[in-house]
Amino acid sequence: LWVIGSLVLDNVYRVDELPRPGQSVFASESAQFLGGKGANQAVAAARWGRDHGLEVGFCGCVGEDSAGMLFAESLAKEGIDTAHLHVRTGVRTGSAAIFVAGNGLNMISVDVGANHALTATDIAQVPVNDDDWVLLQLEVSDEAVEAASLRGRVVLNPAPAKSVMPEVLGRLHAITPNETECQALFGVAPVDELAWARAAQLMHGHGVPLALITLGAQGVFCSERGGRVQAHHAAPEVAAVDTTAAGDVFNGVFTASLAQGESPPAAVRNGIWSASLSVTRPGAIASIPTAQEVATFRAGRP
Repeated sequence: LWVIGSLVLDNVYRVDELPRPGQSVFASESAQFLGGKGANQAVAAARWGRDHGLEVGFCGCVGEDSAGMLFAESLAKEGIDTAHLHVRTGVRTGSAAIFVAGNGLNMISVDVGANHALTATDIAQVPVNDDDWVLLQLEVSDEAVEAASLRGRVVLNPAPAKSVMPEVLGRLHAITPNETECQALFGVAPVDELAWARAAQLMHGHGVPLALITLGAQGVFCSERGGRVQAHHAAPEVAAVDTTAAGDVFNGVFTASLAQGESPPAAVRNGIWSASLSVTRPGAIASIPTAQEVATFRAGRP
């Protein structure tokens, strides 16, 4: 499994309520965490597949700064192949400001920095086999997204929401928008089962065989072209502390499960349980569970 994507230093501020436009709020505490959708998803995949022989590689860019060094060291410690983690001079490592409210909801602003320095040439040098899996997000440049869509079996997490070229959609194996991204990309607000199915059919119409909609606390809707798989998978009730990396955990574990030969429904369930456990913990990478932790968490629950 290759993850092609972003690395972002998260600056997290805990507040009672998320600020409104023009409002200043006091933070009860602040901290820095290594994150970014690419890094989060790579670590989620690596921790899930660690005991099952899954090899995870990463392709992305950092700046020539202390944050970039931390990312290189952190990914390597997770057993992730960092041979294609590039250090760019003259740009800073990506960073984000994240406000987390007492109810676990968050608001995020990202400075992509070095992430947009990833090029098609960089991606062409990654040794992706035709049957390898590639997990991709949209915090890298359009050039990188298009180049990555040509490699292996691609799962696109279209986050943050922005337009995706039709030819890119037609090359995908799977797509995993959340509710906001589904409406932005496909024009359907996924408010109920009929809307979920309609949105999924639009995704299939673009040539995507496997269409997912992640629904937060409601779980995930999964549809396979041809109607062989179409189901809503509920999420367990948990006390959310921080939802920052929940979508990334889902995508990393979902794709890792597919790479290990799991069926789409089984891969979805693995992703849901992993994401549900992650939101009970603070931080991004710090919140990502191992497969064994998920198994313990899942034991005895319906």
